[in-house]
Order: sequence, then C-alpha cells, then structure tokens
Amino acid sequence: MFPSISLRSNILGPWPPHFVLYALDRDRGDGGDVSSGEHDKELSSSAAPSRHPEHSKRYLVDLMICTERSAEVSELFQRYVFRDG
Repeated sequence: MFPSISLRSNILGPWPPHFVLYALDRDRGDGGDVSSGEHDKELSSSAAPSRHPEHSKRYLVDLMICTERSAEVSELFQRYVFRDG
C-alpha cells in the first residue's frame, strides 16, 4: 500500500487548489517582432523559459476550489478579486 498524500496538508498548506489554463497571445506580446519568428525561436531554445507576462495571456480556464477553510487565508482576498456570476 502507498501512503495517502493530502494536497491540503502536505503540498498546498491552507491555500485552495487553483488551476489555470491560458494561451499566449502573440499579438499582445512584449513588443518583440513575432512576424520574424522570434517567438518560435524562444520556444525552441534550450535556455530557461522566461515568465509569461500577464498582458499576453488569454485565459481559457481559471478555477479555484474554495471551501469554508479558504476564508482563513487572509492573503487570498488580497491577491485575488472574486466576482459573483
């Protein structure tokens, strides 16, 4: 038998699980010339990947699974804006 691993207690701590899927929008990049293939070179490079700037992301899925215990994390409400509907 394998020991059970609890995401809450072992990996995430008090934070709720947050799953995000986004596409990078080449037209909203950081000003690089994407028509010359610069973006493709960056993707195929063996160098460490760079961070994806927020303005170039197009979110497809953004799911956070909150419970009553999520309210205990005060930083959660400082970092994220929650909207109904």
